Amino acid sequence: MIGWILHKLSGKPTYPPTIEGTVARLQQVCRLLDTVDDVRLDPENPTALRIRPRGATEDVVTYANNLHDHLQHVGSEHRRWTLTQEFAASMFAPQGLPGAHLTEETLATILPVLRLPLSPDIPARPIEQPYCGEVILSLVLDNEMTTAYITDEMLEETEYDSDYLLWTAKQNLKYKAQNERILVDHSNAIKQISWDGYYESSLPLEPNFWNSVAADLSGPPIIAIPARDICLFVDSDDANAVDALRTLVATMHDVPRPITTDLWIRSVDGWRLH
Repeated sequence: MIGWILHKLSGKPTYPPTIEGTVARLQQVCRLLDTVDDVRLDPENPTALRIRPRGATEDVVTYANNLHDHLQHVGSEHRRWTLTQEFAASMFAPQGLPGAHLTEETLATILPVLRLPLSPDIPARPIEQPYCGEVILSLVLDNEMTTAYITDEMLEETEYDSDYLLWTAKQNLKYKAQNERILVDHSNAIKQISWDGYYESSLPLEPNFWNSVAADLSGPPIIAIPARDICLFVDSDDANAVDALRTLVATMHDVPRPITTDLWIRSVDGWRLH
């Protein structure tokens, strides 16, 4: 299990080989934009840039994780630079992203994500609601290049309400889970789930998946989602496994794209802190 976690965090050699390389590439592109006064590395997070838009008095913090993930699957150097330029431009005009409008056609791209709360200072507020412990639930529009949070402003421009969008997102997640390969490694007491490297942490929102998991356990599952692409679980009747999971997750504060080190246990009403 420890070996798998280290492999998950380090990844296979790809191009750009490190998140720092993608950040440097994005910084180089941002410096060429006429909409940017200044761009520099975030001293507190090596995966982020602090960008000062033209005429602004405060920085915008931008994370390069989504871009880095996407560049791993692009074989052309020209295409990599083009995608980086499109990503940089989209940061200052999120409504201009392809598919970043709420329409009948883009409803199929809405998916739910679990994350930590964003800074209260950001200008466009994503739709969010409390979920479990410190974790909140948000909705994203997922296109082939990046994802965009659905914001209150986007919702105001449509006839949809947040309840309908949440229902739609969960239906899309259900369809995605049913039609894609989700691997569960049962070789250790701490079970590991591998999906697509992005939505592993959204799996707590798919009850049918956990119904099938629970059928093979003697007690309710206890899960951990310490990062966006990591979902682990144990049988709650195995006290040693529960302790091992808690110990392992407690060491994972510095993982990329962190979510929470809390453990959750499944109940008839969903998930609660354990």
